[in-house]
Amino acid sequence: MRLAAAASRFDTTLCADASNPATTFYGQLDLFDDSRRDGATVVRRILSVAPDVVIPAGRVLTILGEQWLVGMEQSDVYAGAAVRAKYVLHRADGAATIQSVAQALSAGSTATYAGKLWVKDLKEIEVSSLLEGFFNLYLPRNVTVIAGNVIALSGNLHMVRASYLSAAGFLIAECAELASGVVAATYTSEAYSPVTDTATPTNTAANLLHVRYQDDYAYLTLADPKFVKGDEKGYVLKSVIATAAAGARVTIGAEVWDVISVADEGLCWGLHLRRAGT
Repeated sequence: MRLAAAASRFDTTLCADASNPATTFYGQLDLFDDSRRDGATVVRRILSVAPDVVIPAGRVLTILGEQWLVGMEQSDVYAGAAVRAKYVLHRADGAATIQSVAQALSAGSTATYAGKLWVKDLKEIEVSSLLEGFFNLYLPRNVTVIAGNVIALSGNLHMVRASYLSAAGFLIAECAELASGVVAATYTSEAYSPVTDTATPTNTAANLLHVRYQDDYAYLTLADPKFVKGDEKGYVLKSVIATAAAGARVTIGAEVWDVISVADEGLCWGLHLRRAGT
């Protein structure tokens, strides 16, 4: 259609596939609305392209040296035919990796890009006067994220609490930012000998991911030990710690923690930790 060809005449902005820069096409960005101040729409633009342009499968574009996530498509139609295709773009804050807890403790990840937006500060006055940030991470809709995944972005780790597909066509992961990442720890268990009436400690070095218990806990029965102020949740691989049990101890740096209870978390053990002597 002549109208579509005329509109494409002004497609002069180079767009490249972020994961394969050799794949390119041309389009137009809308003018930036500088009257907006806060919220997700501040870091969004509209990309207009010819209707026959195919968006790369990764749904992340590099435009003028910056990465943009590609969201929902809407078409402009004239005389019964599409003359333009428009996409919502959300600016990415950088490369990101998506991992299960087991992958975070060993190896493996899914590479993508993500944008980060502060949502609110959580007030937990029964624990501390400090505020804990809660964030939305914007991801391409073709990636898979589930609750309990760990997402690394801009040097920080985030634990996914929930995820959903937004109206603009982006996958949103609702996350808590973790204060620390994977740390080196020593898991100490004791084997009691009734013959000698002695307990022999066994120390095992292990990577441990520990989080605030408020970010990941579940009470499955009334008999489950309750988390209290100062408690944390820790994860270790079953391939490293074959059998985990209450009564063991975990040493992280100069701090010693008692294992109050253990939960089966698939490839990992979930340890309910409490500072020793409390």
